[in-house]
Amino acid sequence: MSAGVDPEDVSATAQRLARAAMSLARAGSDPTGAATVLMGLGGSDKEAVRLARARCLAASDQDPGDWAARNAGEFLDTLLRRLES
Repeated sequence: MSAGVDPEDVSATAQRLARAAMSLARAGSDPTGAATVLMGLGGSDKEAVRLARARCLAASDQDPGDWAARNAGEFLDTLLRRLES
């Protein structure tokens, strides 16, 4: 994590992103559109996006039938690839 970055802020942003990604997945959004929405919700912080993605994937691992968590992880993965390019 970068110097001067508050871990609580990153965690709060990650939580917000994870919840939003789950909502977008349940609503049937496509990965590209979801990534665009997530970017506007604070998704420009790579560390927060990584943490949110990890949370969604962990939820999917705990319940393999939770398609929304799996799709939310994919949305966040799309956003992370966009940020890294």
